Amino acid sequence: MKLSSLRAIVALFAVAVLLPLPARAQAYPDKAIHVIVGFQPGGVTDIAARVIGQKLSEAWKQQVVVENRTGAAGLVAVELVQHAAPDGYTLLVTSTDFLTINPSAFAKLPYDPDRSFTPIASLTFTPLVFVTGMTTGLNSLKDLVAAAKAKPGTVAFSSPGVGSTNHLTGELFADAIGTKLVHVAYRGGVPAAQAVVSGEVQMGIIAVSSAQPFVKGSKMKILGVASPQRISLVPDWPTIAEQGVPGFDAALRVGMWGPAGVPQPIVAKLQGEIAKALQDKGVLDHFATLGNLPAPMPLADFNAQIKGEEGRFAKVVKQEGIRIE
Repeated sequence: MKLSSLRAIVALFAVAVLLPLPARAQAYPDKAIHVIVGFQPGGVTDIAARVIGQKLSEAWKQQVVVENRTGAAGLVAVELVQHAAPDGYTLLVTSTDFLTINPSAFAKLPYDPDRSFTPIASLTFTPLVFVTGMTTGLNSLKDLVAAAKAKPGTVAFSSPGVGSTNHLTGELFADAIGTKLVHVAYRGGVPAAQAVVSGEVQMGIIAVSSAQPFVKGSKMKILGVASPQRISLVPDWPTIAEQGVPGFDAALRVGMWGPAGVPQPIVAKLQGEIAKALQDKGVLDHFATLGNLPAPMPLADFNAQIKGEEGRFAKVVKQEGIRIE
């Protein structure tokens, strides 16, 4: 290769690298975007990723590919995105657990919660519900509290895993009513719900979307919704707060992150389009049928919410001696 040709190639590369960020953001996206989800298809995070991904694809005329990379309580996906190029083409959609619970529950984390990711947007929240089987004799939250207090440490509840929001919600509830519950971990929300139906456990703490089909099929009963107010999807389901545990609030919160170092103009472009999607009637209607509620908020508020929940969960992790190796 001639020296002049080599210099020309180097010059072109330099121009591409040194292209001002606004110009690079203006060109974004010019290829497929990959959204990584750490949990199985059909769950709360997967639904949020696919619905928002579809709106981004429609707006930008670029393919948005949702990939389910399950394993290690969502950490497989988290690590994959952590090590991706910070160009906005590999994004993470997951629950906030990896920032609110993992720092205190895991003996060692393969990432820095404060530095390994670029926060992009809050997407949805899904209230958790307390459910029981049809033959347990528990017909209300009052019945559950009475049974748990009568024989502390004998009433068992299911969750999708050790250190999950569902698990810690159960521990927070036990603390609120002044007794002890027994936690039984399952591999995902569906197995946790099935354990309630089969009678393996007296109750379960699962997402609204996981509970609704079983309730409709008369296979389980609702004891209470862990949200401050009743939710419009199932207005006849009573809240835990209105049944004697004031202020009790627990939900699966889902957001989007990129690797550390995603340029701010690209972050802003993503935020703008996501904000539009979360106001779209079709998106709102779709979420409503599944118990997912849109949770748009300024990024500063989202980050503050995460920090607040991190402190809240750290206390219960320490109190219960929860440790994940």
